[in-house]
This record gives sequence, C-alpha cells and structure tokens, in this order.
Amino acid sequence: MPAKTLEKASSIESLRPLELDELEGRTTDFQLYLDIAGKPVLYADGPYEWSIAEIEKLHEDGFSVLFYDPKARNNADSLEYGKIEPMIDDAVVEVPSEVLSHVRDGLSSTIATLNVQSPVSAAKISAVFDDLVVFLTSYPQLTAVLRDLSHHDTYTFFHSIRTCALSVAIAEDLGVKDEDHLHDIALGAVLHDIGHLKVEREILEKQGALTSMEWVQVRQHPRQSIELLEEFEISPTTKAIIIQHHERPDGKGYPFSLTCDEICPEARIVNLADIFAALTSPRPYQRQLNKTSAVAFIRQNLSEFVAPVPLASLETLIAD
Repeated sequence: MPAKTLEKASSIESLRPLELDELEGRTTDFQLYLDIAGKPVLYADGPYEWSIAEIEKLHEDGFSVLFYDPKARNNADSLEYGKIEPMIDDAVVEVPSEVLSHVRDGLSSTIATLNVQSPVSAAKISAVFDDLVVFLTSYPQLTAVLRDLSHHDTYTFFHSIRTCALSVAIAEDLGVKDEDHLHDIALGAVLHDIGHLKVEREILEKQGALTSMEWVQVRQHPRQSIELLEEFEISPTTKAIIIQHHERPDGKGYPFSLTCDEICPEARIVNLADIFAALTSPRPYQRQLNKTSAVAFIRQNLSEFVAPVPLASLETLIAD
C-alpha cells in the first residue's frame, strides 16, 4: 500500500504507538501512520484489513509499530478486548484493609530474604515501605484496584508485592537515596501488572503455550495498566516503569521495542525484579528456583532480557 504524506498531524510526538502484532487478523477503521525520519506518513486509511503477510513485510522493512491520532480515532474499541471502564467514582471508598495488610507483610517478608548490609539502607527501605502503605491508605480507590487484582489474579497480586520489595532494594543498592524517587519506583513496581485485570483469567492461568491471539491480549497489559490508572495522579517515573517493564535491552520487548538506552533505568530495575520474583516463586508449570540458581539462570539464558548493572546489584543482595 503506498504511503501518503500526513496533513493533519504535525509531528510523531502527537500520536500514539500501536504494535504491528496487535493488528494481525483485525480490521481498523482509523488512520495509521509510519514514522519516517521522525515525520508521520499515512499508511492505512480505514477500513483496513490486516493480513499476516503484510505485517511480516512491515517487520522486514524495519517497522514494529504504527501510530494513530487518539483524538481522531473513530472506533477506540476496535482492537480492544472489552472497553476499559473507569474503576473509580465520586463516592467515598473504604480502604480495603486486607490489601494493606498483604502489602505490608509481603514487603517485610521479601526484604528479610535479602542481604541489606547497611543499617542506614535498611532503615531507608523500611521508610519507603511505610510511606507506600500510607500512600495507599490515602488513596482508597487505588487500593481498591489492587484488591480487584488480588481477586482476579491472586498470583500476580502477591508477585507484584515481591517485585516491589526487590526493586526498591536494588535501586537503593545502586545509589538511589532520595525517598521520593524510591517511592515512585515502589509504586510503579506494585502497579506494574495491574493491566492483568483486562486479561482473561483463563489465559493468565493457562499452563500450556499461549496462542498468537492470546499473546496479543497479554502484550496489551502495559498500555491497559496506564489506561486503568489514568484517573490517578502518578509521577512520570511511575508511569514509565509501568509502560516499559517488558521492554528488553535488545529491542525485542514490548510495547515500543525500545533498546537499552531508551528504557528508563527504573524500568530496567523492575524488569529484573519481575523476572527474579517469577523464577523464585512456585508455579504449577514451573519449578521454583532458589535465589542463587535464579540469578545463574538469568545470566545463562536471559541475558538479552535484563540490564547488567541491576543484575550485579541483585547478586550482591542475595549473597549469603
């Protein structure tokens, strides 16, 4: 299909990205653009049916995403699995105390398994955890979203708490001393998989290999996390962690296929903590590894997934 010069949008920054792989077998009825030397060029002017062959050809040409104008998009749900409804309203929401208890206990038990040698560091990490619980207490609607996650996907809820504790410990070990900065990392880590609320439970609990369409749904969860949280005031750092935690240094992650230098350092930390927490947790389809074996597995098999600096820090923290 011949590309057309874009008339309405002046820059690629005004558009939102959409992964090519999400288009497979689908029809779009809104305009989609290529990024050509930083300028948007119209590629598809819907209705447009996307074939596997065309998507593969675009990949061969070096494209992994197209871009759309969110203001002009006529059918916002044409690629979604159910519309994302706001989860908050103006009513007074009671703080789900069981969520706060799980968060507090999970953070404490996870940090107790790490070798945080400095009393000053241990005190700072503890203060950040206390601040996170206070923050969640102050925003009952946000805590209610975590409660919904615990009901929809219990494993991911507790996994997110462990990922949070690991992320804060790694960040502090790497020299992040400002408590507000550590708080942003903690919040991003505990919310990083909140988009699982929009993934079918059967897919999340599936023990076998996912189909291509199931992978499409799973790979939407970083964007859906941001959409679920758009009513809340969270920092740019926290948002970057949530949207980027599945990016990879080799550029083969999602949703934006960022390379190492393009991924924010905080997201690289949470990415590693996410993987380590998963490897050291019992799952029906996966053998639980001890801490040392998990780091060795990451080094031997997943080096393209993680940044080396946080991994070296994690090795220090798990040392006996």
